[in-house]
Amino acid sequence: MCSKKVNEGGSPSVSDELLWVFCLCAEWCHICRDLRPRLAAAETRLTSATQLVWLDVEDHADLLGDLEVETFPSYLIGRNNQVLLFAPGPARADALTDFIAPYAAGRMGAQPVSQQVHRALKAITLHFSVARQKTA
Repeated sequence: MCSKKVNEGGSPSVSDELLWVFCLCAEWCHICRDLRPRLAAAETRLTSATQLVWLDVEDHADLLGDLEVETFPSYLIGRNNQVLLFAPGPARADALTDFIAPYAAGRMGAQPVSQQVHRALKAITLHFSVARQKTA
C-alpha cells in the first residue's frame, strides 16, 4: 500500500477532509505490477491532503463488495464519503498527478454512481483511515 502520513494526530475529522485516491489493481495484471512501485514516487508530488492507496481488488474483495472493476487500473477517488470519480485512469504514474489535480483542487464535484460504488468507497476509506491512524 502506498500511503503518506498526513496528520500526525490522525484525527477522524482530518481523515474526512482527505482526498482519497484508490488505484484499483490486481497483482496478476502486468500493468498494475509495473505501476505499483512508481506510485510512491508520484505520491511525493501530491499535497499532504491527498492519500494515495494501491488496492489489490482480489485481496480486498470483502471491502469492495459487489463492485465490479473491469479495467485495470481503475481509480476510485472520493472526499467526505462522496465519490468524485470511479473510472479507468492512467497506467503511467507520471500522468497521475495531472489526473488527480482537478480533484485535489476541489474543481470536480460528486459523480452520480451506483450504491455499490458508494458502499465500496465508504468501506475502503474506513479501512484505510483506521490503518493510517494506527501508523500515525
